[in-house]
Amino acid sequence: MLSTKSFPAEGGLAQPGFVLGIAGGLRNCFPPAVRSTAVSGGRIHTQPTRGRPRASVKLSADRGFTLIELLVVIAIIGVLVGLLLPAVQQAREAARRSSCSNNLKQIGLALHGYNDANKELPLSSVELQDGLSWQVFILPFMEEDARFQRFDFNGNFRSDPPNKGLTATRPPNPLLCPSGTDILSNHSSELSDGYYTTHYLGSMGPTGQNVEAGTTYSEQSTSNGGFGRQGIFFWAKSRKFREVTDGLSNTIAIGENSWTARNGKSPQRRAWTRGGRAGYWMASCKNFQQPINSDYTAQFNDHSMGSDHPGGAQFGFVDGSVRLLVDTIEFGVYKATASMNGGETNVAE
Repeated sequence: MLSTKSFPAEGGLAQPGFVLGIAGGLRNCFPPAVRSTAVSGGRIHTQPTRGRPRASVKLSADRGFTLIELLVVIAIIGVLVGLLLPAVQQAREAARRSSCSNNLKQIGLALHGYNDANKELPLSSVELQDGLSWQVFILPFMEEDARFQRFDFNGNFRSDPPNKGLTATRPPNPLLCPSGTDILSNHSSELSDGYYTTHYLGSMGPTGQNVEAGTTYSEQSTSNGGFGRQGIFFWAKSRKFREVTDGLSNTIAIGENSWTARNGKSPQRRAWTRGGRAGYWMASCKNFQQPINSDYTAQFNDHSMGSDHPGGAQFGFVDGSVRLLVDTIEFGVYKATASMNGGETNVAE
């Protein structure tokens, strides 16, 4: 035991305050985790504390992460990222789908603008081999009149000049779905020219069996699947709203075709300004002959509508409304909704 004599004060007695001051100083000299101090009979006593010494404050503050602690932190961060990433992806897809819906809304408004100005809807295609498509005709109603004025309607989509160069320029944003990654034509005769495509095609109506009526939908027989006669668009013919006897809000005008290669199949993309050929095929429109997202590509005019949006594809109706139709929709109902005058009552809501 450490013992220290007190210093005498006046009169030969030690002053308690002086002794306590010295005790306090000694207490600071020895870490509290190592020794304890007591004052008894004017003497100061220190002794080791029992039990395990406590770590100094300075040592605890300077200590770094151990490897195990670091791995735990990394694991926690990984779990959080795994939980958040799907939510972020869903939010992004929701934004893209909303933008796609807005595209179809703008196309629908442009069709109505064209009808108001011309008292009829645009031609599906100029009556030439590979004439210009209906998408070109609605350009003035999408604030693209300057581009529209540059086209030569007496030539086909790749007449040079000027149509070839205009076809190789990016179309207005509403003609491309943000979820669709294929934005160029993939046809062998168009690849070298870098022609842009479109993700929204006109409806030539259903073909095949009318399930509700027990009849067959009308169509013009051609190669590549024929031309449906009961849709909003038909070869070299302009429709009028009064012909849509099934109701403008019950009839599809535009379908989304923005799906990318999957299941070993790839959609056949064509230039956005390309119309069609009489008795052959139509690039700007399709028959409704296959289910949504069925990835059908065998007959060019019957290519299935579809998208990369989860669960279905979006469609613009003649009244200008836009709806997402799920790919599990009953096929007869889907075809009835594409018919403008089939007399069906069971259509997509």
